[in-house]
Amino acid sequence: MEPQQEGVEPRFASRRRYRRARMIVELTTHLIRHDGSLTHKEAHCLIECAHKAMSSISPEMSDDFASRVAPS
Repeated sequence: MEPQQEGVEPRFASRRRYRRARMIVELTTHLIRHDGSLTHKEAHCLIECAHKAMSSISPEMSDDFASRVAPS
């Protein structure tokens, strides 16, 4: 087995985290936009679950997500 190049694994891990975060956001927004039967409370619960999932992936991404979905 060849030794891995320095920095290669962290780059792949970072891409994987980004892909997971993007999937969470896309799935959440798709459900909220297209499911007409969702109540406000259910939509809020989806956002909270997405925020928790983002926190487990990366605290920085979670903070960014929270700032984007916070009511203005």
